[in-house]
Formats: sequence, C-alpha cells, structure tokens
Amino acid sequence: MRAYIDIENLRSFIASRENEQYKDCYEDCFRLLQRQLSIVWNFTTDSFFKDEETRKKYKETLDFLHGFSPTNRGWSEDKDTYSPKLFPARPIKSNAANQFKDIEDHSAIFLINDEKTILFKEKGLYLVGQLGEELNTIKRLFCGKDYDFNHLYNIHDSCSFPNWEQLEKDKLTLPLSDIIIMDRYIGSQEELMEYNLFKIIEVLVKNVKGEVNLVLFCNKTNSFKDKDTGKTVTKTPEWNTILDNIFNLLKEKTGFTGNVTIVFFPKEDKKNNDKPKNADHDRIIFTNYMMYTSGDSFCYYNSKGEMISSGIKLDVYSLAKKSNYDFARSFLLQAQMILEKVKELNNEDMILGKGKAKSNYLKF
Repeated sequence: MRAYIDIENLRSFIASRENEQYKDCYEDCFRLLQRQLSIVWNFTTDSFFKDEETRKKYKETLDFLHGFSPTNRGWSEDKDTYSPKLFPARPIKSNAANQFKDIEDHSAIFLINDEKTILFKEKGLYLVGQLGEELNTIKRLFCGKDYDFNHLYNIHDSCSFPNWEQLEKDKLTLPLSDIIIMDRYIGSQEELMEYNLFKIIEVLVKNVKGEVNLVLFCNKTNSFKDKDTGKTVTKTPEWNTILDNIFNLLKEKTGFTGNVTIVFFPKEDKKNNDKPKNADHDRIIFTNYMMYTSGDSFCYYNSKGEMISSGIKLDVYSLAKKSNYDFARSFLLQAQMILEKVKELNNEDMILGKGKAKSNYLKF
C-alpha cells in the first residue's frame, strides 16, 4: 500500500512521539509505515543541508528518515520516493482523485497539509489526514486497537456479531470509492438480499459522500434440490429489479449517483471438463482498504435477523499489511480474468449495468 506524506505532516507525526499519552500508538504507527507501506515523501531532502541552521532544524527529521533506509524496511520491498512535486496537486480539490494514475493511488493514504484538504477528506472516498491527524489516520488501518491487520468473527456468536452493523461499530469499515463483491450464491435466495447484500452495502457506504463504483460477480441462476419433492429446482432472481435497488440505495445513502455493474459467472463446459479456474468459489468483498471473506455466501440473516448461514466465520483484513495487499492484488487479477472471459462470450445478458460500467480496479 502506498502513502503520500507532506513534510509538515511528517514533522507533526514525529513530534507526537513526545506525548506520553500517544507513545504506544506512535510506535505501532511508525512500525506500520516502516515495515508495510511504500511511501512517497512529498518533498526532497536537498534543501535540508543548505546551511548549518537548516541542518539543525531538520536533524530530527533526517534521523527519522534514516530508519527508512532499505536495510530497515522489513516487508516493504519498494524504495521510498522523494518527490519535489506535491501530490495530489495543490490547492487540494474535492475531486483530487482525478489525478490518480494507477490502482495503488486508489488504495493509498494521504497525510497532506493544505487548507483545502478537508474538501478531499470529507468525501469519505479515500483515507486522508490533515495536519495534526497523522496518528488518528494511520491507526484506522489496524483491525482493533493493537497492531493487528485481521479480525475474525464467529458469525454464530450473537454477542460479537449480532448483525452487519457490527462492522461499523468495530471500526472495520474505511473510506471507499469502490466495492467489488464476488459471491456465486448471493442471489440464491432473492428474498434475503434486503437483509444481507443491501445491508452490507449500506454499512460500507455509511460515511461516503461521493460517487461509488460497485461490481457484483454472481451466478445468474441457481439450482438446488427441493426439500419436499427432492427434485432439482432452478431459480433466476429479478436481476433488473435488484440492479435498480442497488443503484437507488447508493444514491440514497451517499447523495450521489453511483455506478453498478452485475457480472454473471460463465457456465462451466462439462463436455470439455471446463470448470474454469476463473470461476471463483470464494466469497469476497473488496474495498479500497479492506477485504472481507466468508466460507459461506454472505446471505447470513433471515427477515427476523436470525443467523441462517452454515458457515462459521467472517474474516476481515486490512490491506495495510503487505501480504494482505498482495492477496488483494491477486484477487483483482482473478476478477479481471473472469470479466474478460465473460466479455469473450459477447452476450449482453451476462453483464447488467446502471450508470457507467466503471471501476477504479477493473477494466471494462
């Protein structure tokens, strides 16, 4: 994961270690920056050496930066970048994301100093910290109070996971511009979408005030055995209605028109033993900074709020950890492969959309 840090924010971060109240938090955040992230420093150090007075002024900063030499970087294999050009460009605008050049920028954190930073931050699309907010911004990348990048729920423990809103209560949702959901069987019980898929989306975008791109990968039809007759029954949900409902939900909760795309998994070719390796069986929700994985479909609750899943756990991962981030990149590659396979079929019924066919992580 990438981080953009201005010199003023860096000095503010360093100064926070002097406060005994924040000592433990500072050490965890420093360790995260040093060992997990790829950092773009929005400054160069050349000017720090122009005279003796300046060298003294920046001595503490230079000592800090020495801790980010390649031998001290741990998991991060990327060299830090010192950039003479501020990014995003100043003055900061609410649409600063228009300058982003790759996927890494859309999952980056921004510790930046500009009087207009609040315009970028309050959209809730990206993780942004103003001057003096460095610790509070960085620590949001942890899953809990300690240096932890994973949270495991026993979904049958109603005390720890009584409903989908618990994710927000436990601070396991972060800003997002994109949601990618891969769940073959999310449409297997159309009547439960209101209490699961729609509720998940509502929780994830609760603090977002901007355009959200949502892509859902799932089966178009689902077959199962009728409990009474024992016969195989095939059901196809009203996908156009579902599409409209998701589109309207995003607009209602964010105040902005979003973009929704539903991609149906291609059928396997049993004659050619073609069970595509792209036909992902895992249930995954990807957002800019977090991933949520489940052993069973995300259809956890019925209309009474009762747990009906046969699965036992929900895993939450922060992408701030390098290995989690690398896994997320593999997931996105898998999702792109599925999308390409569907596009090759040249069947317009395999992709439904409202708004633009848009994702900051997938290419349509």
